[in-house]
Amino acid sequence: KNYIALETMRMRYPPQLDMEVDVQKKILLSPMLLIPLVENVFKHGIDKRKADNFLDLSIVQKKERLHINIINNYYPKEANPNATGLANLENRLSLLYAAHYQFKTHVNSTQFYTHINIPV
Repeated sequence: KNYIALETMRMRYPPQLDMEVDVQKKILLSPMLLIPLVENVFKHGIDKRKADNFLDLSIVQKKERLHINIINNYYPKEANPNATGLANLENRLSLLYAAHYQFKTHVNSTQFYTHINIPV
C-alpha cells in the first residue's frame, strides 16, 4: 500500500485503484515478494500522460491458499531483453514453494493480468 501511495503521489493523473485484501489470519510472506508485481504496473502498465490508468489488486485467502490477482492497463512496447522482474519473481516462487505455486500472466489488447496462487 505504501509503494502504491508513493508512486501515485508522483503522477499528474493518479490511477483508479481498486484493492481488495481478504485474509483470515496474519500471513507471513517472503520479504518483497509482491513488490516486483506492483513495480511492473507503474513501469509498464501506466501511461503518465493519460488519465485513464487503473490498477486492480486482489489478495484473497481461500482455505490454505493465497490468491493474488493484478489487472492493469497494457501499453504494447518493444520487448526489453534485459527485463528480468517477472523471471526473477518466478525463480523466487519456485525456490520458496517448489511445485506448490501457480504463476500466470496473460495479455490482451488493453489489459495485463497476473495471477499468483501460493500456500499459506
